[in-house]
Amino acid sequence: MNQGSFHEQSDNYQDYDLNLEKKREITDFTSTKSRFLMLFLGCCLCLGTYYVHDNPAPLNLELIDELDINSVKYNMFYSVYSFPNIFLPLLGGFLIDSFGVRSLVLISSSFSMLGQLIFAIGVQIRSYPLSLVGRAVYGLGGDNLELAQNIILIEWFTGKELSMAIGINTSICFFGAVLNENLEPILVKYTSVPFTIWIGFIACLFSLICSCFVTKLDRKQDPYRNASQIFSSADSEKFKLSDVKTLPLCYWMLLLNCLMVESIVMCFSNITSGYLQVRFNFDPVSAGNIMSIVFIVCTIASPLVGMIIDKIGKRILMLIISSFMFMIIQIAFALTPDQNKPILPMIFLGLNGLAYSTYITVFWTCIPFIVEEKVIGTAYGGCYSCVNLGFFVIPMLIGYIQENTSSMHGYLWVNVLLIVLGFIGILTAFVVYRIDINAGRILDSEKPTETQQQILTKRGSQDSSDIELVHLANPSNTS
Repeated sequence: MNQGSFHEQSDNYQDYDLNLEKKREITDFTSTKSRFLMLFLGCCLCLGTYYVHDNPAPLNLELIDELDINSVKYNMFYSVYSFPNIFLPLLGGFLIDSFGVRSLVLISSSFSMLGQLIFAIGVQIRSYPLSLVGRAVYGLGGDNLELAQNIILIEWFTGKELSMAIGINTSICFFGAVLNENLEPILVKYTSVPFTIWIGFIACLFSLICSCFVTKLDRKQDPYRNASQIFSSADSEKFKLSDVKTLPLCYWMLLLNCLMVESIVMCFSNITSGYLQVRFNFDPVSAGNIMSIVFIVCTIASPLVGMIIDKIGKRILMLIISSFMFMIIQIAFALTPDQNKPILPMIFLGLNGLAYSTYITVFWTCIPFIVEEKVIGTAYGGCYSCVNLGFFVIPMLIGYIQENTSSMHGYLWVNVLLIVLGFIGILTAFVVYRIDINAGRILDSEKPTETQQQILTKRGSQDSSDIELVHLANPSNTS
């Protein structure tokens, strides 16, 4: 080694020691109580959008009368929201993996507020086309904001706290849906449909304010992130579009499963108010209260489910059970005869809420354990895009069925459609279960990280791409 090289290497070591000392002096806010402030703000980030997303649902029949539209046009309120989100979450995930999450938070929350403003104006002047445009603009931000919210929670919470954070976030977001379904029927009874929609605009404005605080707090973590890059292989782990090819078969099967299950829950939720009023003679306020049972149960059960899964594992088994419950519930609705205000729909919706709280908590905590960290934004974006493909197609199909069939007021074949989706969901969950068994029961384990590391050690390889499911986002995480 020549003298110049020696001095250069010596300078590098001095720089390394200096940077190490600087890193020790920099605060890691994810290890302080600030992370709980981020959890609170992050949860509030989507509170407004969850309230607004189902704005039309409790006002099902009222909106149809107010705007003088049919069932197909009503369901278009959901389809125009979902259509842009077939593509936008993929773009959002790519932007997160490439440039970070903060700009997406601000842009998405702004679109959500603007879209709800246009929707409210459209309903106010009884313009169906303008209100439809409002829902489409709202769709430009809705799911990307939720995607950004999930990524922020993943960045700020590691280990066992990640499941806790996702569970609490799910509860607070569903509280927005519960508030919508219970408050809107009361508001429309004593005020008007337009006034009720304007409340949604205020909720979106609240989310926009929260997004400003989230980005400000997240910026404080930048010095630590920058210092950490010196001691990692971050340069070799930057996202490339070709990295999408590394997503494993398990991910794609979970994607199909999510498409089926989410379509059952959300597309049925879109029509539940009218379903309860037409088939079981509930008034609009009672129907809104009853349909909120699903999200009330989710609000209570999601954190509890997260803690149970942390203790026992069995993630894919829980997906199978919840998928089976969704199918059985739709069969039960189809077999229940039309009658006056029965109690059975309340029981069915309560079970639906229990199944959904189990499903959504388990599904979203599976993703970080089956994809690499550098593609996690794209992987989550793919999930949202796939789900919205279902949300775009299924509501229009449901509207067509309602308009062109008469059995049980057009609802029988809607139930049959959702039963078929549930059956496909069960099949895909079994495929994922089989893949997990062959890979060493990583998702089945209560400590998937340790299980993965044991498999890697046993096979004598640190290349996780050789193992179907061994694509862990962060080796330090435990769940």
